[in-house]
Amino acid sequence: HRHGDDRAMAIELLSRNQTPESVEILKNYSISEANVAKAQIEQEMVHKAQAIEGLTAYQDRSVAIAYLDEVTKKTSYKFIKDRAQRAGVSLKNQGPRVEEQDLEALRKIVK
Repeated sequence: HRHGDDRAMAIELLSRNQTPESVEILKNYSISEANVAKAQIEQEMVHKAQAIEGLTAYQDRSVAIAYLDEVTKKTSYKFIKDRAQRAGVSLKNQGPRVEEQDLEALRKIVK
């Protein structure tokens, strides 16, 4: 559990750092294959989704969009592909913000 907390903190710090190097690390992490036991894969997906959020918040929108597009093309995880794709659509102003999309999806589940 501590390892997961450390990873979450590292992703948070990289997201706040907002440097070209930190955003590239987030992109590469989002694309990387999970190197964890099956029992920890859900936590790893949460961390990768957190990294996608860090990419989405990057101040250079064109870089963020390019990285999200790269993650969408290269990840082998359907959940991460969907998350990156939706974030990219939002940044391109072609759809609602990811938070709004998530809220709408939750409403459908609750109904």
